[in-house]
Parts: sequence; C-alpha cells; structure tokens
Amino acid sequence: MPINKKKRLGIIYHSSLEDERQGFLEHSRELYDEIVIIRPEKVIYEYKRDSTIPEMHIEDISLNNLSMVYFLEYSDCTPQQVLLLLNNLHKERCPMSTNVERFANCYSGVADNLGKCYELLQSTFNNVRTSSYVIHNKNLVEQTLMMAEKNGHFPLVFKPINGLGGMGIRKLDNPQEAKKYITRQFDSGDRLVLLEQFIKFEREWRVYIADSQIICAYEKVGMPYQITKNLSRGGKMKLIDSDFDPIRDFILEALPLDCQLGLYGVDIGFSSQGKFHLIEINTVFLFRNVRQLTKIDIPFEATRILYRRARI
Repeated sequence: MPINKKKRLGIIYHSSLEDERQGFLEHSRELYDEIVIIRPEKVIYEYKRDSTIPEMHIEDISLNNLSMVYFLEYSDCTPQQVLLLLNNLHKERCPMSTNVERFANCYSGVADNLGKCYELLQSTFNNVRTSSYVIHNKNLVEQTLMMAEKNGHFPLVFKPINGLGGMGIRKLDNPQEAKKYITRQFDSGDRLVLLEQFIKFEREWRVYIADSQIICAYEKVGMPYQITKNLSRGGKMKLIDSDFDPIRDFILEALPLDCQLGLYGVDIGFSSQGKFHLIEINTVFLFRNVRQLTKIDIPFEATRILYRRARI
C-alpha cells in the first residue's frame, strides 16, 4: 500500500548529517515532500499582536505547520536557543521526536537543569530505579551519608548529573571516602550531587524505542576493570542470546510518561538478586555498528513509527 506523503519535515541538527543519523534524512525522503534542516541559532521569531502562535522562519523558509520535527543533535548553538525553538514548536502543536520538558531538565547547559536527577522525578512505579540520594547542600553531606550507611547502601556511585558516556562516574566504598570526595564537589557553591547504590549488574542492555515501540536491542559487555559498560569506556556490543520477553515487559512498564512518545535509547540492568533496573534514558544518542550486529536499520524503523504521528 503506498504511503500518503505528509508535507514537511524539520530536522534539528547542528551540521550536515555525516554519521549514522544520515539514515533519518534518507528514509524520510520517502515519506515527506519537503525536508528542512533547522539550525536553531538561525531561526527568527515574530510574535504578532493578533496571534498567540509565533511566526518562525529560517532564512526564507517558514517553520510553521511542519508535519513532524526530529531532534537529533545540537552543538553550534546554545541550549537556550534549542529550548526556545522546541517550546515554540510545542506551542504550535508540532509533533516532535523529543519531549520539551525532558530537554529543559536534562540537557547540559540549560540553566539550573536537573540532569540525571530528573529521571528520579519521572518514575511512576516502584522497584524500577536503583536506590539513590540527591545532595543539594554541603551541610547535608554527612547526614545523607549516615543515612546511606544505615540503609546498607554502601558502596555508592557518584554520577555527574550531566555526565555523558560514563565519564566522571566514581565508586565510593565507604562513608569516609565518600565524605571527602563529595564535599569537594561543593567547593564552588551549592549544586546537585547524585549518588546511587552500587549494583554490579550481571547483565546490561541498550534498547532503542520509538513511541513506546521497541525497535531493537543489544547486550552490553563491559571491561572487567570498568564500573560501567559504556561503549565509550571500552564496552562491547553482543547479540541477545536469551529470552527478551522479560526485558520487553519491564521496559514498557517502567517507561516514564514523558517518554511514551519520542525516540530514546534506554539502558537496563539485571542484578544478582534477579531484579531489573532502569539505569538511564538517552534522548540524543549514536548507534554506530548497531545495524551490523542486529541487522536492523534504526532510522528506517524509527521514521516509519514517528510518521504515524505526523500531521498534514
């Protein structure tokens, strides 16, 4: 059955699509009549007195009435420029591949963002997240660590709230080490410090989803000396060789409401106690070599799933 074309697609990207995300552009040509590469730093906004909807332009191209917008990356502009664009698109009721609130709270550079702490606020079910603590004041360090020790949650893991690729993660084996290390984090003033109970996951998976539909997944295999199994920290990808149904059931139940629609890379862990943990949800991610392993074309599948929400 032929696909009825929608009129216009916008892709937010900081430069030409030269990595694996090129597929989003290529496969979208089969679905849309017009594709607009949006550079947030070049958008002009006009707020007319007689309208509550802003007029948005990039050069001579209108960004109003786009059928869908993909948010793939930004770097040549400020987070505030992206946030301004996303909020205006949201006000104009444009379907998008990311949640505006998630961007505002999670992305590095957005003023006073919550980063990884935002995930804790979005949990809607028990027994999904790893036990965690958030310290926001230097005077609360010792009291919080005493609580963690009383609860039997040492060792702890320090996670930078805006960390990427496992960078900056540190295992803290005891309250003395933790107090010394965490106190230093407040040398420049109050901030958010995220601590998690250290769980040595027996297995971990990366699962790619679009609008609550699982596209593909692989198992993450880490290096023996690394705390995390991130590919950027020496981890490897492995085909899933066991029953995927329990993982699928967990992720679809644990997925926060603000991630029901959109494109995400979700990390899941399985502990020695036989429990699944939702580790992290990634909005902007790479999927280099995933197709070679899984034989699944993520951009092809994602564009068709997201297309169902595109407006005419």
